[in-house]
Amino acid sequence: MKKLLLSIATVALAGSFAMADTAEFDFANNTYGLTRATDKNDPYIESGTPVTNDGVTLTLQKTDGKNGWRLWEDGLRVYKASGSTMTIDATGSLITDVEMTFAKANVATPSISGTAFSTEDNKTYTWSNATGIEAPTVTFDVSATAPIVTLSITYVSGGSGLAPAGLSFPEKSYTAVIGQAFTAPELSKTTDAVAVYTSSNPEVATVDAATGAVTLVAAGETTIKAITPETTTYRAGEASYKLSVLDLYTSIEDFYSAGDGNMGVIDFPLTVAFQSGINTYATDGNDFTLIYGTMPAYEVGDVIPAGWYAQFKQYYNVPEIIPVSEPAESQETVEFKPAEVTSIDATLLNHIVILVGVEFAKDTPADVKTNFTGTVDGTEYAFRTNFDGVAAVAAGKYNVRVAVTDFKGAIQLYPIDYKLYDVGVDEITVAEGEAQYYNMQGVRVANPENGMFIRVQNGKAQKVVIK
Repeated sequence: MKKLLLSIATVALAGSFAMADTAEFDFANNTYGLTRATDKNDPYIESGTPVTNDGVTLTLQKTDGKNGWRLWEDGLRVYKASGSTMTIDATGSLITDVEMTFAKANVATPSISGTAFSTEDNKTYTWSNATGIEAPTVTFDVSATAPIVTLSITYVSGGSGLAPAGLSFPEKSYTAVIGQAFTAPELSKTTDAVAVYTSSNPEVATVDAATGAVTLVAAGETTIKAITPETTTYRAGEASYKLSVLDLYTSIEDFYSAGDGNMGVIDFPLTVAFQSGINTYATDGNDFTLIYGTMPAYEVGDVIPAGWYAQFKQYYNVPEIIPVSEPAESQETVEFKPAEVTSIDATLLNHIVILVGVEFAKDTPADVKTNFTGTVDGTEYAFRTNFDGVAAVAAGKYNVRVAVTDFKGAIQLYPIDYKLYDVGVDEITVAEGEAQYYNMQGVRVANPENGMFIRVQNGKAQKVVIK
């Protein structure tokens, strides 16, 4: 319901009075043209969607992620990690007061122009500006899903009287790849003014000032902005989108070399060596890596197709690949056999290998996140149960399939399974001084050449390059 309030407006002529209007939104009981979601898989509200009531239009936008806004039975939900904003526009008027009530306390803090709303109960928030602001934008610091139940907006005359320019792009962020074509998104606008385009970082991408066409230059991020001037009918306007430009990488070594935090396209296949939960160990044929994050369910030997986005993360001493986009399902399976070794050092970090002849003085633990030790020929190794479903074994001597990691600068081994020690395995019968070679899939190679291999000699395993 629209309310008429008598208020002194500092934007009016000195000593005069202006009638203030208040627009009321009740998202728990009204939809205002939106579709109310009933299932978690229902679509989110498209960025740039307007919601109008009592002479006020709310424009719902997001800058990051796939979520943003969705109308549920408990209200208009704003989601965290979405960069969601709400622009409040009462054409020809100034916004002086905003009151916003959430269904839950301590889930979000709204702000306008960097000024946080005040609150007494962390549930109902208010903002006031005596002079008023034309078409302010509300930003949200969201800690959990925050349903807005009611929204009250007070506005007075005194604005420019011009209509909004109505500039918007379909999305707030895009990704492009060096060497691949990128078609710039089309700008929508209401104004009849001509837009001028700029790039915040021309070293990453340039933009044609007149057409908005983008030319990729180098990996990085830039903001492409479109601006229109004020006309006799429309206000000045602007809209922008973030453009992330990525490089293609052709090997694990290539990707790692770009440095911690780098994002790019994994443009090479990987063979799965082991997977448990969000831990996927894989090899490109030369090196091994830990892929840490949500991935499709893979089996050992499955080939992960190329063409997905990822970020390199140096987690203490352990290099990790963090998936940004989910790779496709595997369409190919090859043989993967872990190399059998009798010693492990830092060159085998993130490898899946079988450590031969490990002696345990006590039964191994069944509980996860439990540390214990084992020895091979008098050398002690630190173990930790990190994966679910690994059966404990009695004290004795075993060949142990492990994932090799690092903890505080020292090698640590995550057991995958145990097999009773077999005195007939090759590594135990290798004559002193004789060397045996295995490729990175663990298959023994009689005459290694032109590549990276694991060499087992004199009881020691080492990764070597043979040219």
